[in-house]
Formats: sequence, C-alpha cells, structure tokens
Amino acid sequence: MSCFSTFSNAQDGATGTEGTSDFDCGNLPSCVTSLPELRCVNSGDNFISNLTTGTSSVLLPMPSAAQTPQNVVLFGNLIIDNDYTFAPGYNIVVVGDMSINVILNRKLTILQNSKIRGCETMWRGIGVAIGGKIELIGVAIEDAIIGIDMKTQNAAPSVTSSFTMEDCIFNLCSTGVSFGREDGNYQTNTPRPKISIALGGFKNNTFNGNGLLKTNNFGLKFCFAGIHINSVSPLTMIHNIFKNYAQVSGSLDSRAIEIYNSSPKLVGCEFKNIGSGNYSSTIDETNISKCILLNNPPSQIIRIWEGRADNIGFFLYSTRFGSIECLGADISNVVSGIFCNETIIDEAAPISINIGGGTISNYLNSGISFTFAPNQIIKNLKVDNITFTDDESLCSTGLVPYRSAISANAFVPKNVNLDFNNNTIVNTIKSSCVFYDSYGISIQNMSIGTIESNIIIDNNTSPIEPVNGGNKFKGISLNSSTGITLKYNNIEGQSGINTVNGKISTGIEVVDSKEGSYICNNLDNVKTGISFSGSGCDDSEISTNLFRNHVNGLLLTSDAITGVQLAKENRWFGSAGQTEGRYVSPGNDPTFSQFLINNSNPTSVFWANPRIVGNNANDEIWFTLAIGYPPIDDNASLICTTTSGGPTTVDPDIRLSKADHSVVEGLFPAYRGFTATQWDARFRLYDQLARQTALLAPEGSPEKAFYDANSGGATLGTLHSAWKKAVTFGVPTGSTATQMLQLSGEISDLLTQMSTIDETLSDGGISSQSAAGLIAQRDVLMATYETKQSAMQNLTEQLTATEILAANSQLTILNNLAVTDSWEQNLKDVVSIILNMQANGTAATENQQITLQNIASQCRYAGGFGVLLARSLYHSYDVNNLLTAVACAAIDEACSTERNSPIFQHFSTVVIASPNPADDFMRITVAGEIGRGTIFMTDLTGRVVYNTPVSGSTTNIPTTKIPDGLYYLVVHSEGDIFQPVKVVITHH
Repeated sequence: MSCFSTFSNAQDGATGTEGTSDFDCGNLPSCVTSLPELRCVNSGDNFISNLTTGTSSVLLPMPSAAQTPQNVVLFGNLIIDNDYTFAPGYNIVVVGDMSINVILNRKLTILQNSKIRGCETMWRGIGVAIGGKIELIGVAIEDAIIGIDMKTQNAAPSVTSSFTMEDCIFNLCSTGVSFGREDGNYQTNTPRPKISIALGGFKNNTFNGNGLLKTNNFGLKFCFAGIHINSVSPLTMIHNIFKNYAQVSGSLDSRAIEIYNSSPKLVGCEFKNIGSGNYSSTIDETNISKCILLNNPPSQIIRIWEGRADNIGFFLYSTRFGSIECLGADISNVVSGIFCNETIIDEAAPISINIGGGTISNYLNSGISFTFAPNQIIKNLKVDNITFTDDESLCSTGLVPYRSAISANAFVPKNVNLDFNNNTIVNTIKSSCVFYDSYGISIQNMSIGTIESNIIIDNNTSPIEPVNGGNKFKGISLNSSTGITLKYNNIEGQSGINTVNGKISTGIEVVDSKEGSYICNNLDNVKTGISFSGSGCDDSEISTNLFRNHVNGLLLTSDAITGVQLAKENRWFGSAGQTEGRYVSPGNDPTFSQFLINNSNPTSVFWANPRIVGNNANDEIWFTLAIGYPPIDDNASLICTTTSGGPTTVDPDIRLSKADHSVVEGLFPAYRGFTATQWDARFRLYDQLARQTALLAPEGSPEKAFYDANSGGATLGTLHSAWKKAVTFGVPTGSTATQMLQLSGEISDLLTQMSTIDETLSDGGISSQSAAGLIAQRDVLMATYETKQSAMQNLTEQLTATEILAANSQLTILNNLAVTDSWEQNLKDVVSIILNMQANGTAATENQQITLQNIASQCRYAGGFGVLLARSLYHSYDVNNLLTAVACAAIDEACSTERNSPIFQHFSTVVIASPNPADDFMRITVAGEIGRGTIFMTDLTGRVVYNTPVSGSTTNIPTTKIPDGLYYLVVHSEGDIFQPVKVVITHH
C-alpha cells in the first residue's frame, strides 16, 4: 500500500526543511489495512509546529488544521507544540505504546464524530502538560492506558490548565480521564494546581469498562477507573455516565470515579453495572467495586447532586473522608449505598455530612453507614427525606450477621449534632435467614441530636421466632449515646411478631445511653415497644408514646437506670398471650410514676402493660393499675405537645440525677454483685461534675467533697483526664474553634459559587464575552478559596501539633499511674492505646489489637467502662451488640436470651486452620459438627477480607486472592462464635 508522507531533518521541534514523497508504508498492522487513504506518521517523537499559521516549518506529515476528514495512523509519539485542530470525522489509530502530548500554552482540539484508538496493543493516551489546553467534542477514545491525562505535578500556582470534554466516549481505557497525580499520594503544595473547565465544560460523557483490555506493557487486564482526581482545584462534572466496570470474570476492585484530596461536584451522573449489587454477592469490601471511591482529608468536600446508580457494589466508599453532601441520588441493587469508615485522621478540620432526598433500594449490607475516627470533628450529621426499600425476599450466602438502613458509629463518644428525620425505611428484613438481624437506625457513641418523624416498617414474612434466635428486628437502636431525642417516629412490625412466641423485635432499644428523650413515638406490632438496659441510661425521659400491640410495652432489664419520671402520659393498647390487657388509671390515662431500677429482683426484668411491680406494692409504685374502667379505644391518639418537667426542661447545670445522688450518698448498689459497676457509676458522676462546675457549689457540699477526693492525682480523676483527652483529641476550642468553623463555612460557600459558574458555562447558550466574564469571576473566587484553604491548613497544623503534645503528656502520666483493680487496668490500657494511635497517627498494632480483644471479651459488668471502649475499637465484633453484657455467669437467663451477643460463648470449642501459614488454600476444622454457619476472616483492623457459608466440620477456603499478612479467623455457628484463630497468608 502506498501512503502519503513527509519528512524533515529537524530535531526536537526546531524549524527544519520540509519535503514530501510517496513511499511504501511497509507491512501495516491488520487493524488498519482496511482503512482507505491512510496518512502514516513516521515513528519517533514528532512535533506539530506552526501548522495553523501556514509557515514552512511543518515537521510532521499531518494535515492542516480542520482539513477534510481522513484516516491517520500514528507510529510515534505526537507532540502538540502549537494549537491544532482535528476536523470532524477523523479516525486516528495509534500503533504501539505511544502517546499524544500537549505542551504548555498549546491547545489540541478534536471535533465531532472523531475517534482515537489503539491498534493491536494499548496506547498511552493524550497527556496535557501543566498549562496545556484540550477541547474534545463528540470524540471516542479507546484502548488507552489513560485516555486524557491532565498532569499537575510540580505545577506553579499561576499556571492554569483548561479543558472541555462534551459528549465523548471512553471505551476500554484502563483509566478514562485523570486529573492531577496519577497515584494515590497527596499533592502537598499549596495552593494546589489549577485545572479550569472552559466553555462547554465536562458533561454528557460516557465511560464504559466492559471487556478485556488489549495487550499492554503494564500487565493490565481490566478497566480500572473511569475518572481519577487527585489534589487539584475544585471541578464540576455534569450528566456523565459510567457503566459496566468489573463485569468481566476476574475483575473486582474497579471504580467509576476515584477522588483523592479534592473537592469535586457531580451533578446528575449515572452509574450502571459497577461491580454487582445482586444478592449472590459476597460481602468482601476490599474486592467490591465502587461507583465513587473517596479518600479525602477533612478540609475537602465532595458534592453529589441527583444522579442514579443501579446494580453496583458500593455507591460511595471511603476510609478517609471530609465533608460530604449527597442530595437526591437514587441508588438501587447495591451492597452498600454510602459506606464511610474512618480510623485515624492526620488533619484537624470540622466536617459536615448532609445526605438528603432520593432512594436507596435493595441494599445488601447497609443503606448509609458512617464510622468516625477518635479525633474527627463533626459539625453535623444529617440524613433526611430518604426512602429505603427492599423487595428482595430471600437471604444470600454473603449476608453479614446484621444490616441497617442508617448507622453511625464512633470509636469514642463524639458530638455530632445528629439529625435523622423524615426517612422511610421499609422491607428491612428477610425471611429464611439464619444469622440475620435488621436495624432501621443504629447509632453508637453519638452525642446530641434528634431522630424525628421517621417511618420504619419491618416486613419480615415469617414472624415466628426461629429456634436459633436469629432474625431480630430493631427499629431504632442507641448504644452508649448521650442526649439523643427520639420523637414522632412510627415503628411498625409485622403482624404476629407481637405474640409471646413471635420473633424478637424491638421498636426502640436503648443501651447505656443517657440523657435521652423518647416522646410521641408510635410503636405497633413489635414484641417490645421500648427497652432499656445498662446503668448508663440515666436521665431518660419517656413521655406521650403510643404502645400498641406488644408483649412488653416497656422492657427494663434489672440493671437499667432511667432516672425519675414525673407524671407523663403514655397510652397502652393491646395485649399478647400471658400479659395483662388494657388498663386506665382513675380519671386519666396511665401515667408513669417515679422509678429507679438497679436490683436483683427477677420480677423487674420484663414489664408489659402498666402494672404494679413485684409482690409488695409499697416497694416502688411503678404503674398504677385500675380495675373496672373500660379499655382505651384502640384508635385513640395522643396530642403531642411540649411536656413540662423531666430532663428536657431542667437545666443540666443545676441538678444531678437520682442515680448520681445515690453515688454521692454511698448508696449506689453493685449490680449483680459486680463491684466494677459501682466504680463505673462513680466515674460517670465525676465526669458530670467536671463538665458542670455549678454542681460543685456550695463549698463543703457532698458533691464538692466527692470531686476533691478523686482529683489531684487520685486514680479516678487521672483516668478521667486521660479518657477526656482521648475523646476530645483534635477538637478545637476557643478562638481556634471559632476561626475553623468560620473558615469551613466560607470555603463551602466559595465552592458553591464556583460550581454554579461551572454549571452555567457547561450549559452553553451564552456569548463568548459573558463566558469570559464568568471565567474571570471564577478565577477570583478560586484565589480567595486558595487563601482560605491555606489559612485552614495552618490552623489544623498548629492544632494537631498542640494536641499531639497533650496526648503524649497524658501517656506519660498514665505510664506512671499505679492501679489496683482490673477495671481500672482495663480503662488505663484502652485509653493508652487510643492516645498512642492519636499521637502517632497510626492504627492499632497487632499487640494492641490483641489487648483490645482480650478486654472486649470480658464481662461488661466485671470489666468496667474499659470494656465498652475496647468493644468500640475492636471491629471484628458486631458493632450493634458491642455494649451488651457477655460472658457474665451471674446474668439472669431472661437477660441472657434477650440481650446477650453470642460473641464470646463456647470458646472451648477447638478451631484448627491448616496449613498455617497458607498459600493457595486453608482447611478449617471444628471439633464436632458446626452445622449451618459462616466463616469470617478479618485483618488486624477488623475489616472483613473473606467470608463464606459453612456446613459440616471441615471447610476449604481459597487464599490466593488474599494479600500477605496476619488475619483473624472467626467461625459463627448456629448463633455461636468460636474462639478466634490467628492465621497467616503468605504467597511464594
């Protein structure tokens, strides 16, 4: 075949002598031999110079700009060192491991219906150097390692790169578009490199990852990412489509978009078939594809406005996150909708979480889940107006032991300004599940906030309690949380669950959570309306609730302390089996009387409809029973108005709870004989006095004497100070807090203004003059944004340095503190581990993990407050059952059946893993038949890396895809969990 070519004697872009000749292109690859009128580009690094001006320095056999369309075959690297345009309809084929590069201050334009593709192998892609420009309108880019690479390494702050990408298709590229660094490391320079979205913007592009990649020099087999963003200025992307990533056998951890250290905004983007959200998937988060993989420090924010996602792994997944705004997204057939799990942060800045509108349906693991690091600062956590639905009726072998629509957990107590309101959660539980508990809303270690006007419906089709005790349903669960108000929530179970033999179901579960208000909630068809357990439930207000069909309207375990209840109107309807019917007190509806529960009376464990407690009515008047009055109309309702009295209207600065007073007076009893529970009560009282100094007046009062006796180097006060630093590490105070909050709001406003300009530019329909004015306005906003970000970074660096010194100081004090009791040692060990993690910015070591595991496995009441903290940190365990009393021989059977997690039972059962270390497979053998169950393998941080259903005494598990390292193996069987086994994976 004869092809047209030119030649030149110039080198490296210099002006040379031009010539042309006809020559034989030689043996062309089969992928281009069928193309007519080929224009072959010589191999080597070739340049385009002055083509648009018509000078004689043409160094490459390329057509003039905007020339009639033709087929071009590139045999070498093409360097755009002058503005150049490919006219509409070009077909560009790149042979070999070559690239097109745009240099500083030069622009490459490729217009409609053009295509750039690899030949028999992948090509490098189009690289845009710092300060370069590119415009792609209706272009298809295929077979590239990185389709468009907007480079920013070592960029000067004054240099701006710009791009327009509209109606383009990126097909079978390892990465479609890359902004910034190509790796996952953060750009450290400030201000960060600028990438400007020019007129036309970044919209209506399609990223397709389905299929095997062509041969390449990097061993890449599957598409890795649609868009990669790392350490660049804020970007806005509109109506882009991502589909078919990780659909080929063997491809696992692909993602549509990955974001590092940046503040992008996604408007109306669509995700389809990103991994698989179907119910045959196995929960292994390291090998599940993500629509959006986020790795942001606290100073950055991601905004997601509207958009759709269907048949996916994770919609938004993050192990390091800053602020998040997700509004109006519709997500379906997903393993987890929004899953953010932070362990350690190295930057102190306040974050804001706002998730609202839209739907999350058919979620396998969780709808929305957040876990916050000890030193994370949260301005607010808001989830509102989201509909969670699930029309899948069966379980999957990949299900975890529990699932939740909304969950928020923290390693240590944290103020979050919680606001969960107007959400609808339906079909939250499956039938025919063995180990499957369902939660509507679950929170742990959260402080301050409201859960309001949510509708939570249990749609379990089999309401009878399984023999093994599985399939629990809990509408709202609070663990170790403070100051949470639950009001106007409607929680409805499946008809039949409310029978004596019905499945365990609870409308509102409160475990060791104090200063809460539970008012105006409607609880129907649940076995237990509201339950309290743990001595940390002091100062709870229970008012104007509707308890409809139930076995236990109110369940109070014998260790529960809820404090004084003034006269509150609660209405009770229905009865079930062995409990009393409907009752009414003389002249009024039933009202609560005063009560404080902390005794060993077995009759105080379960409370059904209002009645007198125990055999002696003079012990404590709990409920007054009136006989002879007509039953309450089942259709009656309460007028929920602001109630008087109780914790919600009493200034916490000027009162102690009844339980606190009993501690001061030396009358607080040891629960079940465990002395640690008395020490915990003293610790809780000391914390209350330390926070509210008004309670220490007058001088000489019992409260002041108690506080002074435990301060000044005393063990309790010293442990409290160290714990307080651990739970407030990195939290700014005084002027620093004021400045950081103000800067955070200003930065958020600037991002909103810039993204609004980006949308206007992308929508088109404006004149060039107007566009230039908007771009100039955006540049001014960007300069202000960079100044504010720099100021925030300086504040966080100063704060972090100060906090590290304080943490190390507390560690020194702890190391020199001698303790005598086991519960004091537990608290000392756990707090020391937390402070070490914070001071060094690292996760827990293997030895620290083992220490946490040993403490977490102790009886809650014998091991004290340190056990609660250990379970919060040790995430191999079900975070929704961390705070229950386990392995406590003295706990009564009723409490054990209803409350105890099976985590630490049957530890004597032998589990053998061999070979250990393992390379390609590992055989798990359990003494005796383990029945139906699940095997979990977790890494040292508690993250599940593998799980599989199991039946019988021996199971083989593959280990070829599990990275080298040390892991824990846990076997769940028929409601039990056997002793964890340490195993090692090593590949030769």
